[in-house]
Amino acid sequence: MTTAEQEFTNLGRQGHDAFLAGVQSWTSATQRLVSSVPALTAQAPSPAQFAAAWFDYAEQALGAQREIVSTFLQDTTPAVQQALDAVSQSATKAADSVLDAVIRATDQIVEVAQANAASAKEVTRAARSAVNGATDAAAATGDAN
Repeated sequence: MTTAEQEFTNLGRQGHDAFLAGVQSWTSATQRLVSSVPALTAQAPSPAQFAAAWFDYAEQALGAQREIVSTFLQDTTPAVQQALDAVSQSATKAADSVLDAVIRATDQIVEVAQANAASAKEVTRAARSAVNGATDAAAATGDAN
C-alpha cells in the first residue's frame, strides 16, 4: 500500500472514530436530558412546558452536534493536510522527472542539430572547393586555347 493510500485509510479510520465518538456523546447527552425531565404525572404538561422542554432538548442536541463537528475537524484536519502534502510531493517528483526527461531529449536534439550543421558546413566547403577547382580548371583550359 502506498503512503497516499495509507493516509487515506487512516483518514477514513479517524473519521469513523470521530463519528462513533459523536454518536456516543449524543447518546450520553440524550440520556442526561431524558433523565432530567421530571416524570410525567397524570397531568400532561402545558404547551409552554412542552415547548420549553423541547427547546432545552434541541439546545443540548445542537451543542452535542457542535462538539462532534469540532472534534471531527480537529481530528481530521491534520490527516487531510498530510494527505495533501503527500499528493503535492508526488506531483512535484513526477513534474521534476518529466522536466528532466524533456531537458535530456532537448540536449540530444541540440547535439544532433549541431552535428548536422557541422556536416552541412563540410559539404558546403567541399562543394565550394569543387566549384572553385572547376572554375580554375575551366579558366586554365580557356587560357590554353
